[in-house]
Order: sequence, then C-alpha cells, then structure tokens
Amino acid sequence: MVLRALFVLLFPIGLWAQGTGATTRARVLTTGELEVLRGTWIGEVRYLEFDNLRRSQLPVALVITYAPRGGMRWSFIIPERNGNRLEDMSDLRGRGPGEVSFDGVWRIEALSTTPDSFQLVLRAYGRDNRRRALLRERIVVTGDSLIHQRLVRYAGSAAAFERFRYALERRD
Repeated sequence: MVLRALFVLLFPIGLWAQGTGATTRARVLTTGELEVLRGTWIGEVRYLEFDNLRRSQLPVALVITYAPRGGMRWSFIIPERNGNRLEDMSDLRGRGPGEVSFDGVWRIEALSTTPDSFQLVLRAYGRDNRRRALLRERIVVTGDSLIHQRLVRYAGSAAAFERFRYALERRD
C-alpha cells in the first residue's frame, strides 16, 4: 500500500508550473540531449513515507528507452516487500520552450549536457500528501551513475525536504 502511494507521489498528474528565467524559456529540450539517460539502471530508491514519515528504501530497476512520441520512456520495476512487483512508466520529453512533460508539466530551471554527463533541474507547483507544494526534481547523470531526486517545500514553509532519491548505476 505504501509503495502504491509512493508511485502516486512519484508521478503527479496535472501539475502546472510558473515561469523561470529567460534563458530556459527559449530552450526546447531535445531527445538527443536525453540520449545519455538511455540504458538499464539498477540501484535503490529511498523515500519518506506519507503515513509515518519514516525513511524507507527498496531496490529498483529502471530501463530508459526511446518514447514513441519523442523523448525517453522511464520504465520502473520495484519489488515490494510482500513479494509482489510494481511496474510503472513515464515519458520525459521537451514540451515547448523552457518546459518538459514528465507526468505533468514542469519548468526547466537548469539544464547542462555533455556527451557523458547530464543535469536537469525541474520545478512545478502541485500537491504532496494532499498539501499544496513547490516541487523540484533533479536528474543527474555522471559517468555510469544516475541520481533522480525530488525536493518538496509546502506552501508557507521556508524549508524543503527530500521526498525521494533514486541512486542508480548503469548495467548495460
């Protein structure tokens, strides 16, 4: 149950974002820039549970391939503690100047790419645990390592906290 709630958190639908700086507004993220993400990744996800605010971690496999409509498809496989296996997928692709689609609309705050590294920082306003929040996601690839992290700052709060963090290594 907790893991299913985690996936609702991981892939919020219907998020909207407000503008960022002029340099990212003029940029359209391309599938070519996302190429460094393609592959099979193995590691773990650490996350903050909704009901008891306890930190948990689970093993995870992530396969990133080309998406049918452009961008990259993220296919997650997470074995649950009860022996079941949870599978989910999401497409990451450029949507327009300064925006990406990743199960909702996100604004690009920062983007840096080289042939063997990648950093993308996204921002959106949405909900976390049924509370209005500023959501910030960071996707970083360095060599054979991928980190995908979400930070949450509730409306009216000065501090952000980490909701989840994937730490993965390339396996192909």
